[in-house]
Amino acid sequence: MRLYPELWFSIIIEIVCLLLFYEGVDIDDYLQMIILQSTVFPNHTPAAFDSYGIGSLNISLWTIPIIIQFYISIWFLYKWLNKKTIREWIIVMLLSIVCGVIIELKLLNFLPAIVNKVIGLSILSYLWMFLFGSFVAKFFSVIMPFLVNYWYVSLIALAINELYPFSVIIVPYTLIGSVLLACSIFGIAYRFKKIKIKHDVSYAIYLYHMLFVNAAIQIGYRGNVMAVVIIIALSFILAYFSTMAVDKFYKKIKLKAV
Repeated sequence: MRLYPELWFSIIIEIVCLLLFYEGVDIDDYLQMIILQSTVFPNHTPAAFDSYGIGSLNISLWTIPIIIQFYISIWFLYKWLNKKTIREWIIVMLLSIVCGVIIELKLLNFLPAIVNKVIGLSILSYLWMFLFGSFVAKFFSVIMPFLVNYWYVSLIALAINELYPFSVIIVPYTLIGSVLLACSIFGIAYRFKKIKIKHDVSYAIYLYHMLFVNAAIQIGYRGNVMAVVIIIALSFILAYFSTMAVDKFYKKIKLKAV
């Protein structure tokens, strides 16, 4: 799975930062961190690292287990939903939204604590977001012309919603805001096709930026504009290198294996 090669490289960078800016941690804590972060708990922070940076080694990566669950579940969902009508898709999405609301409102607190914890770590709260993207892809020829022609409407509506929020919050995103953001991005991307980004470094930036934020905080740079500029620059530089080297190397190996 292409998520992992760059994730593993980010863990190496993370260890380098810890060795440079943090002391008093046993090898056992490092091993625990490496094993859990490199598998199914990328955002895991052992107690020994609680006082490093913001208190979480790479808090952004909580979404990776959710993405992996989606990759697994979509295989089954696609087979089931592929031949369904638009109306049936909408019903399924509405049910997934209801599921998210139930979890957010903690209406399942009567269940054992361990069950609620597992539900909280599952895709159930976020499935509606993935389904919406899949819905647009499935009915592309029907939906996309509307989003392209009225991209500015969704963008203006998004701005208004940000200024005067009115939405159902489904952990940790708002329903209306998320849908409007997705519609704006889809519409703008296909309306202005000539705007192209040769190398997509977004995933790599997502992986690396918190490593530099934590390092900066650890060495005492808080509220420093220059530190923010340096963090952004380092994140982009490392992300570009990672995309060009690590990700491409993985793809070459994958092609040879096939």
